[in-house]
Amino acid sequence: MGFNFVVSPGTILKEYMDARNITQKDLAKITESSERHISNLINGKIKLTEEFAIKLEQVFEDIKAEFWMDLETAYRLHLLRNDDKEILRLRTIAEDFQFKHIFKGMKMSLKEQAIKMLDILGVESFDEVDNMLKELSFSFMEDGGDEKAMLLWLKLCESEIEIQNDVDNIPPFLIEELERNLEVFRDLMYTQDFNLAIDNLRRFSNELGMIFVFHESIPNAKIRGAVRIINDRPVIYVSDRYKRLDTLYFAFIHEIGHIIKRTASKDIYEILIEDDEEKLVNRYARDFFIDNTEYRDFIKQHSVITAENIVVLSKKHKIIPDVLIGFLEHDKVIKHGEFNYLKGKI
Repeated sequence: MGFNFVVSPGTILKEYMDARNITQKDLAKITESSERHISNLINGKIKLTEEFAIKLEQVFEDIKAEFWMDLETAYRLHLLRNDDKEILRLRTIAEDFQFKHIFKGMKMSLKEQAIKMLDILGVESFDEVDNMLKELSFSFMEDGGDEKAMLLWLKLCESEIEIQNDVDNIPPFLIEELERNLEVFRDLMYTQDFNLAIDNLRRFSNELGMIFVFHESIPNAKIRGAVRIINDRPVIYVSDRYKRLDTLYFAFIHEIGHIIKRTASKDIYEILIEDDEEKLVNRYARDFFIDNTEYRDFIKQHSVITAENIVVLSKKHKIIPDVLIGFLEHDKVIKHGEFNYLKGKI
């Protein structure tokens, strides 16, 4: 027997019962079954067995048991095919949104992880993600990583805003207050203690009316930092990409630079990505740590850079050696990794 459409045997059974004015209670009594069993069968919660098909043949004498079994077989095959399609779709989604990384160590089924991910993304269906990507409008996408990974990292940061910040007690943001207190940020970053620095940057950002979130980097996002104005309040996100204090500090000041220069947007995230070419703000961030003229003179005066040279200049400018080493590495004055022993760790 072939079917052009697939319905559960319970649906067909209910139609026959209604046509003959047979209630669930009546059918339960005739077939020597419980009313719960009949209800579950009608709702497709349990399989229709061969034994029950024979009982139905006795109730509906013009309907053979084979009819009910063919319905059951077709319906179960349909469910299996749908389950297979759903599993394949979920596996693709799991790869796109890095379930293994995000839910590492958590005892959750693939479907449970998908539901949690929808909650993180703030949507009801993964079909909505493409529209989210269009509406989010990343800056400098050409230099970044995978769009979905970037979106996921931003949404993970958003989910941490109220967890990491005392949002109920943050005062209104005044850019003049930020400009007056920039040197305090220098002092707070004059440490190689990563946890202390993050806590202090967050606390002082809150005092100035800003939101600050640190979230670990995730594969393929390639984001070091992002900034956006939400409800008239700057929101700064930084990651631990590269696992280096100098890149983390630079990312933070880079985003501060966007705020100071009034280039942080209410509509889009300004994102600092590897190989970003935002020369103006990058220059602001570099000059924040060390005067460019003095930095260039330092290079000219030392044909061979030593650890002692680095430590002396770093102390003079109240910056950790990591920052100066990072600039020297970036400018190819020294080899990458040459002075790793002077750096702090994340």
